[in-house]
Amino acid sequence: MTGVNELAPLESMGAVLAAWAPGRQLPPSLRLVKGQDVLPAALAAGEAWVEANGGDGLIDVLPSLLDEGQSACVFANLAGALAAEDSREGRAALRELGELLKINDRDGRDLVRSLECLASRDLLREREEWVGCTAVMIGLSAADGEEVGEESKWLEEFAGEAGVLTEARALLDERGKDDLIEKVEGLGSRQRNFLMANLMVLMFVDGKWSGEEQALLDECCEKLRVMSWEAEGQLKAIHTMFNLSVFG
Repeated sequence: MTGVNELAPLESMGAVLAAWAPGRQLPPSLRLVKGQDVLPAALAAGEAWVEANGGDGLIDVLPSLLDEGQSACVFANLAGALAAEDSREGRAALRELGELLKINDRDGRDLVRSLECLASRDLLREREEWVGCTAVMIGLSAADGEEVGEESKWLEEFAGEAGVLTEARALLDERGKDDLIEKVEGLGSRQRNFLMANLMVLMFVDGKWSGEEQALLDECCEKLRVMSWEAEGQLKAIHTMFNLSVFG
């Protein structure tokens, strides 16, 4: 951990969230990923830095502290923290940080739009829709032969309540993965994009990417009729948010 007036690149993540998104839930990339033991201390150090130096102090520090990849990851995680709300303050925060870190305007807008899609839970209104989508998610998590703890946590968050998760597991046992994908084909395009984005998160949270999971993800993308440019944009945004390897 650095001194009170110093800030390490990974610690800047905590500082940015404390300054521009105080009180928000951390995005899944920061609260669920396996193998990130140093992350809690780094986030706490960044928050302490803001308490000691003020959020405005980041204006002078961040541009010279972060390289291009780190800047993109920090920006994506702020966007992830703010994705669930559609507020003027959130948009202003992202605009300010994007300008500070010299994020390309178009790339920034595309990333924010993709992460907002990921968080658009209001798109699914019927319990049957939640059960069907959760069952597809469970099918993907089990594609590599195991469902690890981080995947289970994301499934619980996605389902929203234990009853939905229980029904989804029963539906998967009854229908099988192929039949389940067909079951959700009738969703609207925005609903399918929401499901696709959440399937991608499931691929990242266990810290590895298997060929079996990739094959099923590709099949889902095709059967859900998600446009290739839409899927590519979602994958780029979610990968950028999860790509903590840029901090070394």
